[in-house]
Amino acid sequence: MTRTSRTIIAALVVLYGPWAPPSASAQQRFGASVEAFGQHALDQGNRSLFGLGAGGALQLELNLMPWLGLHGGASAGFLTSGESPDRTHWIGGRAGLRFHWGALLGWAHHDGWIDVHYVLGTSGQIVRSGFDVGTGYEHALVNGLRVGPFVRAQWASDPLGRHSVLLMFGISVGFFGDPRVRPRDADGDGVPDEGDVCPTVPQGADPDPHRPGCPAEDADGDGVPDAIDECPQTPQGANPDPSHPGCPLGDLDRDGVPDALDRCPSVHHGDAPDPERLGCPAGDRDGDGVLDPDDVCPDQHHGRHPDPARRGCPLPDRDHDTIPDAVDACPDEAGAPSEDPARHGCPGLVRIRGDQLEISRPVYFATNREVILEASFPVLMAVADAIRAAGIRRIRVEGHTDSVGPEDHNRVLSQRRAESVRRWLIEHGIDAHAVLAEGFGESRPVESNDTELGRAANRRVEFHILDSGGSP
Repeated sequence: MTRTSRTIIAALVVLYGPWAPPSASAQQRFGASVEAFGQHALDQGNRSLFGLGAGGALQLELNLMPWLGLHGGASAGFLTSGESPDRTHWIGGRAGLRFHWGALLGWAHHDGWIDVHYVLGTSGQIVRSGFDVGTGYEHALVNGLRVGPFVRAQWASDPLGRHSVLLMFGISVGFFGDPRVRPRDADGDGVPDEGDVCPTVPQGADPDPHRPGCPAEDADGDGVPDAIDECPQTPQGANPDPSHPGCPLGDLDRDGVPDALDRCPSVHHGDAPDPERLGCPAGDRDGDGVLDPDDVCPDQHHGRHPDPARRGCPLPDRDHDTIPDAVDACPDEAGAPSEDPARHGCPGLVRIRGDQLEISRPVYFATNREVILEASFPVLMAVADAIRAAGIRRIRVEGHTDSVGPEDHNRVLSQRRAESVRRWLIEHGIDAHAVLAEGFGESRPVESNDTELGRAANRRVEFHILDSGGSP
């Protein structure tokens, strides 16, 4: 073998590593074949001296690519005697390349090939060198065994310049697997299906060491294998904890804001988070149910008549009697609700001022008794109408007296009178749960008890609004 030939073969061996299938077994990387052939001399000199001959060869192949391999082996043969009484024997070796054109057609296991070799051998006492070119086809009988015909032409010369040309034709038997066919790998993860526990799922960057071809188990699907995931049932989310692989940063209120950044770590920020306080819900300072970021009047309750044009604001009400200016017959003078549109919001026997129903006439009782005099029925009816019209849900009737008489007697008398007014309102359509009664006796005077006018002013009934039904 010449120095140039050895250099070429060494270079091909070096190139084999990057091209070889990474998961191919020895049987897939290496092939072997046996040839049995007849032969006949084609050159004029030998053809006139010798007849037909026979021979055989044992060859190995190292797969460089699915369609190319390093190929070579040893061969021996002879030619029968013809016109010459001598027999010609040949023993030698060959090394070269085999091109598998069948691999380019996608054939599985079947093989069509062309090869070319450098040849070196002895014929009698003469050392001859040259080359040969062959082609053949091998058909797969069973897995790992292929049989087929081939033909080859060999040219060789001796030191004296004599040349011989032989034609070889015979049968080739290939075995030890197929060096051209890569193993099936449906998921493309480099693990052949026959050894892949998960043949349709790529093993990925973190293969399972106990299940060939499978990705490491990841119960929570967060990309951190269970083997190193400290929270295997909880995804690490968008804010993973750097000190605990596979775990999210702490989030006590589960609003997606890590506790380390959450201004309200124990309160979920809800559907309307506060833009200025991360992790906190938006506030509602006036308690009207409209969150401050959306509330045009964040410090004013929208009341029973919210303004549709200004979210969170009440309709304009200049006299503050809870009756919007748009329907108030007296928009600049506090009044009371009325079923009569011409009197709605106008002063009368009753008007709403702040948290109190103010009456323009006192409620009269029989002397030292809780019996309501008939003269007071109109003002009480006005109170009942105002409660209904304004939608007031709860009111307290307060009884007060002057300081004449024993204090205990005055307190009991004021309580009985307040309860008497409560019963009257209930009898005239006001829900019993909407009215409370409480007597304060002489403990809360509004005028001095030293004069008759002062004592008359202190003998009174007041109506205090406890629940306006939506208004603050």
